[in-house]
Amino acid sequence: MTLQHLLKIGRLKAHEPTAAEVQSLLAAIKRNLSDAAATNDYTGPPITAAAVTEYLAQARALEGAPLAHLRAGRAHLLVSTL
Repeated sequence: MTLQHLLKIGRLKAHEPTAAEVQSLLAAIKRNLSDAAATNDYTGPPITAAAVTEYLAQARALEGAPLAHLRAGRAHLLVSTL
């Protein structure tokens, strides 16, 4: 099922985001990356330091994708409102 189909059948509604909403999501990305870097409270199976470094690098690269998209066509949404 596609987003377009969900829009068509009324399960989703189109919404123009505000700068405040975008800033809130970008802040959540930064918070989550910071939390991911705090490995001192991790209690799962052992993960090497190299793996943690690689995972964080990939996450930071993913953070850049929405920023690039916004800068290219919706820079007005990057105005800080927080």
